[in-house]
Amino acid sequence: MRLPWRVWLSVISAALVATPSVIQADHGYTSWANVLEHFLVALVVLWIAYSVLATVIAWYELEGMVRRRQARQAAMEQAQQAAPRTPQS
Repeated sequence: MRLPWRVWLSVISAALVATPSVIQADHGYTSWANVLEHFLVALVVLWIAYSVLATVIAWYELEGMVRRRQARQAAMEQAQQAAPRTPQS
């Protein structure tokens, strides 16, 4: 199973954030629980940031879709008005 790039980016970024804690734990200054805590907090913060970013992107895509639909509908109305009308029997 292949993981999405966001998952890999999150794990790598969280690992980078937790690196100072790993160094401190390796030297005996803090516990490994501290490392895990920093890693998990970093993951949560990253997922919140990705959620906000995805929401903003979806909002702009939705606005663009609405604008394209309105433009297409206006073009269709203009084409209908410009087309010659034939009498129907």
